[in-house]
Amino acid sequence: MNGKILKTAVLYMLFSLLNQAVGLFIQLSLMKGVSIANYGEYAINFEAMALMQIVLANAYRNYYLQKLKVSNNKSERNSLVSFQIINGSLTIFIFGLIVSFAYRLEPMVAGFLVLSNVISSLILPLQSEWLANNERAKIVLKDILTSILSLIAVFLCIKLYNLSVSQISIIQFIIIAIVSLVFFVIFADFKFNFQFLLVNGFVFDKKILVFLMIFIVNALHNRYGGIFLRHYSSEIQVALYLAAFKFINPLFFIQSSLISAFMPSFIKEKEFKFDYKVFFTFGVPGALIALVLWFMFPSMLSILHIEQYLPSYPIVKVACLFIFIVFIYGAMSNYISISGGQTFILIINILALFSMCLVTLVFSNIQEVGLMLITIFVFAECFICIAYYFYLIYKKVNISVIFIIAPIACGIFNAKTMIYLL
Repeated sequence: MNGKILKTAVLYMLFSLLNQAVGLFIQLSLMKGVSIANYGEYAINFEAMALMQIVLANAYRNYYLQKLKVSNNKSERNSLVSFQIINGSLTIFIFGLIVSFAYRLEPMVAGFLVLSNVISSLILPLQSEWLANNERAKIVLKDILTSILSLIAVFLCIKLYNLSVSQISIIQFIIIAIVSLVFFVIFADFKFNFQFLLVNGFVFDKKILVFLMIFIVNALHNRYGGIFLRHYSSEIQVALYLAAFKFINPLFFIQSSLISAFMPSFIKEKEFKFDYKVFFTFGVPGALIALVLWFMFPSMLSILHIEQYLPSYPIVKVACLFIFIVFIYGAMSNYISISGGQTFILIINILALFSMCLVTLVFSNIQEVGLMLITIFVFAECFICIAYYFYLIYKKVNISVIFIIAPIACGIFNAKTMIYLL
């Protein structure tokens, strides 16, 4: 059984990497095929979609996994489907309106964003069941099929039909909904019963609110940049900022793999040590990725023939510090989480988010607003890393002093950029 789980996990990671590669290729196609301003508009549409999925999909998935852990059978799964149809759809509608307003989406785009999430979310109880039963192949197949169809659609929209970025976004939203609906019809074995739907759908559970709150804070912490720039800068500034992260975010697949490898030790070892070996296991890959981006980013843009995004290079250079810090504190965060420190993590992320909001609003008139934003973001990540270090010290966990030296050094180095901006 362990061999089967390991094989499934490795296969899942490989296909996840393939899925990210296809997603990056879609972004590159758009960067080449539309203007920088239009790409900024497109990127904002999918920042809104990402925020919806990060919060709602993850919150409901974790809630369903908790339910299935107690009772994993067809009857329980069908009651969760009913819950998703009523409770989940209502939550998506309300949250979708808020997100659409926050990102200032066009009414048509906002409408399809909400509709796509309502339809695609129907499969969440099934996906939770697949995860619980180690049937990730179905999830991988759905994700890859969605990505491939999206890639074909984007290519046709740009090369043959010359559609607007709003129309391209809507077509991709439709693809996401249709693929999920097809998988739901094939695998759900759900027979519609109005009375059963009412009994199980109109249920209020405080646990789902806890999950929603956790993921809202985490998502806003990471997606705040897009919302802020949408209100305080131009489409070009938005495009340059978000384009930089299109090259950065896929690289965290490496960090996720490292954390997965350490997770059994986090769980089983009673006195896990965050020594210098653990630091270098996470820090060296983070530093190497940061250095490659720092020195090779202009050449990468040239090779990909998207030199028009070269003005995002200063943002990328500061983001290299962000990569290094997140690689370091990722291990601490997961260890604290599985050790019962979820409340502390939530409080620290709320403090970091509040600080970012306050400081960025104070300096919103700075001309290079994207560079200012990533600089503040790095300071927030340094704060989180330092807070995690002292939390582990408080919990009497054996941790090397290098885990606090690194964020302090990054903060000092980052201060040079802030001084330049001021």
